Amino acid sequence: NAPVTDDDILHIEAKVNAEILANAATQARVMDLEAAQKTGAMMLFGEKYGETVRVLDIGSSRELCGGTHVGDTGEIGNFILKAEASVAAGVRRVEAVVGAAASKYLTQVNEKLHKQIIQLTEACAGIAAKMNTHITAPSWNENSSVDVLNDTIFALQVSQKELSKKLESQEALLVNELFEAHQQSFVNINNIHFMGVHLKMSNSENLKKLAQQLGALHTTSVVILTAESGGKANIALSISEDLVSSKSWQAPTIIKEKIAPLIKGGGGGQKTLATAGGQDATQLDKVLDIIKNMIA
Repeated sequence: NAPVTDDDILHIEAKVNAEILANAATQARVMDLEAAQKTGAMMLFGEKYGETVRVLDIGSSRELCGGTHVGDTGEIGNFILKAEASVAAGVRRVEAVVGAAASKYLTQVNEKLHKQIIQLTEACAGIAAKMNTHITAPSWNENSSVDVLNDTIFALQVSQKELSKKLESQEALLVNELFEAHQQSFVNINNIHFMGVHLKMSNSENLKKLAQQLGALHTTSVVILTAESGGKANIALSISEDLVSSKSWQAPTIIKEKIAPLIKGGGGGQKTLATAGGQDATQLDKVLDIIKNMIA
């Protein structure tokens, strides 16, 4: 009554391959329907059977079947399940390849997987070159094994962890540098310390962290920070507690009503600190103007 899971597929493959390895002889018998039912043979619901039926024993399975079959299960060779789908209410069909077709299918899958890993490796290598680390793409030929792919995946995982740590470290330094650089960037508008700045920052969490740190410098402050990453907009808005009380300005409300529609996105947060993300980064100048005009 539900899609077959990956674990189910592995279980089915293991069970069928165990029957194949047992190399059990198959047996087909023709008998009347009543006698067949007494043998416990499986009958498919909805099928119409005549008075005489063919009972097939193959491995541990016994069913009514009119097809042509192997003499023993060992002739099937390797069994690899490719797909599954619903064919009726409560009934699912699995599709598989066997024998030489299974070997060919495995080769194709390995080659496709290798190409994907090479592409990923090359992409990571480009980043690694800038981060003073190194990844080498594996060589591949008809004698290559899955071990080659596993070794490459492991190397990528290790390198990814190293890159992530370096990136986190650099982002943390960037936040500190920007905090130092913009402490004097506030302007006084109606006795409110306002800051609206575009930044080059890809991490939205760090943008939020910086807005919070800058907003804490003054008891009456509004800080709006914007950044573009891959054509998408990231925004962080900080409003001091005093202004939340005296002006009834709430950061999530402003984000949702005034900013999110502009950047074709959404956002939210706490009353003094909220963020937004959207698909349109062309309106970031207007975002700053909206908040500045709100204060003026």
